[in-house]
Amino acid sequence: MVSIVQRTTVNPSDLTHNPVLDVWRGLAILLLYVGHFTPVPGINLGRLGVELFFVLSGFLMGKILFVKKTPLDIFYKRRIARTFPAAHGFLMFWLLVKTWRLRMAPSDVYSTLACFLFYINYYIAIRPGVEMFLPAHHFWSLCVEEHTYIALSIMALLARWTKASPMFLLCGAVGLCGLVTIYLGEAYHWDYFRVYWRSDTRASSIMAGAIAVCLTSSGIGASKNYFGIESDWLGLGLLSTGVLCHLDIVPDPVKYSIGTAVVAVSIVLISQHITACSVVFRPLIGLGQVSYSLYLWQQPFYYFKGGMGVATAVAGALLFGLGSYFVIERPARRWLNAWWTPDVSLRTGNDGDNHSQPSG
Repeated sequence: MVSIVQRTTVNPSDLTHNPVLDVWRGLAILLLYVGHFTPVPGINLGRLGVELFFVLSGFLMGKILFVKKTPLDIFYKRRIARTFPAAHGFLMFWLLVKTWRLRMAPSDVYSTLACFLFYINYYIAIRPGVEMFLPAHHFWSLCVEEHTYIALSIMALLARWTKASPMFLLCGAVGLCGLVTIYLGEAYHWDYFRVYWRSDTRASSIMAGAIAVCLTSSGIGASKNYFGIESDWLGLGLLSTGVLCHLDIVPDPVKYSIGTAVVAVSIVLISQHITACSVVFRPLIGLGQVSYSLYLWQQPFYYFKGGMGVATAVAGALLFGLGSYFVIERPARRWLNAWWTPDVSLRTGNDGDNHSQPSG
């Protein structure tokens, strides 16, 4: 392996915070920014960034719910502290700006409520081409996340009560999502936005990540080589295959099945055999740590980039995103966790929660 990464074999039971996942999260937000602000012909890097975020999120939520078996009250409190303050701060800012400049029509009220209450993905799917009052189309991915968190928590509860295998429940759920996707695509011939923005289809991407961490906790992927290939290189090769699956010529059903599966398997290997020790990775680690706020604020500047120029739009998104992180996201999260959680390790985030969140 080249000198910028080091191999390490991680004990599957020692699933603490892994900086490698911050690296991939930083890569995901970088892909999204490139895909939105400077598109690359032949591949939608924004969609690839979303998919990588979803799989990472499932990996982390699966660790918390199925491996660490975190109590559900703590799980929900941490998710609320992680998601709501920054998201609602973003929405309130734009609500004040838009109502100051424009008068809200009834349809504007409905789309705004759909954002605040996290069902905008279905609102848009039912009304394709709807004009939204707030620049928050990207909240569709947040909706998928929040809905899937609820589904995962229910499966975790079932697994604890019935002693059922989490893998059995997760694989069954992925299969159901696949059947719904096939039905919607074949019966209605809907496009990407009406099929893959729905939680009952796209949740499979997050659940694939949860399956990946369950495999990791069982010792799968711990071997130093498979098929005569060193595990770190195999993981990076699978990740590259996932990238190729997102070429425009590849049909969407392949992107979000085989493409997602190989990305999930790559994370199984990468999380156990590569450590982000080099200074080369620090910018990506930094981007990964603030990726949620950067995700929130990229969308309005993506809308405005035609009038202000790409460089100014990117700079604005980064500036407002970092401001959101330091002024709202981090302080609110620390305060809420300190208020709700008496355990110091959980309060400070030392339970291994890398705080993944999607970008779309």
